[in-house]
Amino acid sequence: MIPVKVSKITFHHTSRSYAVLLDEISGERSLPVMVGACEAHSIALALEYAEPPRPMTHDLIKAMVTESKGKINSVKITDLIDGVFYARIEVQGTHIGALNLDSRPSDAIAIALRTEAPIFVEESIMDGASQLEEENNTISTEFLEIEEQKEDLESQLKKAVELEKYEEAAVIRDQLKDYD
Repeated sequence: MIPVKVSKITFHHTSRSYAVLLDEISGERSLPVMVGACEAHSIALALEYAEPPRPMTHDLIKAMVTESKGKINSVKITDLIDGVFYARIEVQGTHIGALNLDSRPSDAIAIALRTEAPIFVEESIMDGASQLEEENNTISTEFLEIEEQKEDLESQLKKAVELEKYEEAAVIRDQLKDYD
C-alpha cells in the first residue's frame, strides 16, 4: 500500500464534478478521485480545519467512533472496478473490536482527515490510475486556459447583446456551447 496525502481539490467543468488529488507521500505520482459536491465541501472543510456550526455526517461519524472509545486506524483505497474506486475504513475499539468497513473513497477521505488517520492506495491502482505531477500541472494549466477562453466569450456575448449585434451574439453563443 502506498501512503498518500490530500494535496488539493479541483473542479472539472466538463464533468461538473470535483477531483480530490491524492499525492504519493514519498513519490511523484498523484491519484485523482472524483467526488460529489457535498463530499468535496466536507473534505475542503477538513483540510482547512474549519468547524461548521452544526456537525456534518463525517463529524458525527468521528464523534461516534471517539465516544465508543474507538479509533480510525487507516483508510485504504483498495479497488478500481469499471471506473469506480472502492475504499475500506479500518476501525479499532474496545467495545467494537476490529472492523474493516466498506466505504466510498470520498467519505473515507473526509473521515481520515477529521481523525488524522493515514490514507493508503493499493499499488496496482496507483500504477494504473495515477498521474505524474508534471501531467497534473499540464492538466491544470489547460483547464485554466479553457476557463479563461470561456469567460472571454461570455464577455463578448454580453457586449454583443448590449450593442444589439444579435447575429454576432448568436455566433458567440454557438461557440460557448462547445464548452458545455
